[in-house]
Amino acid sequence: MLVTRGTVIGVDDLPGSLRDETAVAPEFVVPPNLTLTDIERMAILQALERAHWNKAEAAHRLGVYRPTLYSKMRKYGIRGRPSRSSRFRPPDSQLPARRLVEGAV
Repeated sequence: MLVTRGTVIGVDDLPGSLRDETAVAPEFVVPPNLTLTDIERMAILQALERAHWNKAEAAHRLGVYRPTLYSKMRKYGIRGRPSRSSRFRPPDSQLPARRLVEGAV
């Protein structure tokens, strides 16, 4: 809630955190050792996750047309939403070995 003395909200009426120039959002820094390809792939995956894998919504968030998103997904090998079982299932190398029982079908 914001309270002002007049009918116009001025800078002085804003909380200090909004008036303070040092409260500006931190600058985006490209992580070292990542290529533009890596960053674009990460951005696409994040947009898809945030849009719950709704491709039209993800394309909108990225500011590209939906066919462009599909093209980039193919380019980066992004096939679609990972299934629940594959997201939480450990790799086969970490699963216990299965024993075969004689006579079992």
